[in-house]
Amino acid sequence: LFSGYGIRTMAAGEKGYNPMSYHNGSIWPHDNSLCLMGLNAQGFHAEALIVMEGLLKAGAYFENNRLPELFCGYPSERGNPIRYPVACSPQAWAAATPLVFLQVMLGLRLDHAGRRIFLKPALPDGMNRLSVRRIRLGAGRLDVNVTRSGDGTGQYTVDVGSNTTGWTLA
Repeated sequence: LFSGYGIRTMAAGEKGYNPMSYHNGSIWPHDNSLCLMGLNAQGFHAEALIVMEGLLKAGAYFENNRLPELFCGYPSERGNPIRYPVACSPQAWAAATPLVFLQVMLGLRLDHAGRRIFLKPALPDGMNRLSVRRIRLGAGRLDVNVTRSGDGTGQYTVDVGSNTTGWTLA
């Protein structure tokens, strides 16, 4: 299902697959954001980063690096993503996809019953720092800085600048 630019609506080996079709092989950023949230929630951080990096790579081929409602095309090794002729851009649910990227990069999960915040950061290649300010949780806010270790081990330092949420970081 993964094209190198995102997860398709239909796998390449399926009968009816068409990489230029609206629903039979296209890539919808909004649907990919739901996949990313599921991967993140289940601890598949490396896999989530692969999908996210594919979407970021695809965005570079569209006006203002903006992900459209959907796009098509062959696998990344065969060419660039192609804008579907009637796809909206900007489009609200596609525009929200980068907000899910932040959740994935922070590895953010919430334990509502225990009022705990879990962070397991993972940054895409080429990104060594991430600062997110005013993450709203209830009436409070959380400021987080993530820095990749310089030793290539994939370790991260998390610095919480402010936590007025009333929740505990675990």
